[in-house]
Amino acid sequence: YEVYRFGGRHIGWLTGGILRDSAGDGVCAVRSMVGNPQPEPPKPQPPQAEPPRILRDPAPRPPAFSREWSHTDCETFLAAER
Repeated sequence: YEVYRFGGRHIGWLTGGILRDSAGDGVCAVRSMVGNPQPEPPKPQPPQAEPPRILRDPAPRPPAFSREWSHTDCETFLAAER
């Protein structure tokens, strides 16, 4: 799956439960993909207005996905303004 910011900018790919950055390195993973047998139940979120839809960038061609993890942690990657 291609992953985009709300503003329409492409930030990576989700494959096999792992979010990959533009270099193909893993940045984030679904808990079940990294061996956590008891994921925490989701906390209820207050309702939020959906931002207006913006045309998104075309996705670049995916890189060869590596077996490495990025040097950028998941929180920093998702918070970065690109």
